[in-house]
Amino acid sequence: MLVFQEIDASETERRRQRNRIHFELAVPPDLARTRLATIVAAGGRLLDESDDRRRVADPEGNELVITGAT
Repeated sequence: MLVFQEIDASETERRRQRNRIHFELAVPPDLARTRLATIVAAGGRLLDESDDRRRVADPEGNELVITGAT
């Protein structure tokens, strides 16, 4: 499922700090680590991690959140 979240266009400072599009990839929990390893092996990097969420970035800084959906 692909969900788009609007960002208030009047918040110019906040928009400069974020990607224009926020992507979250929901995968079964047992595949989340595999997806993370694939991203890192392809040149991405792990930015932060919590219970079932991992925020990663590609070499250009574009971010993606991987969630272990149940």
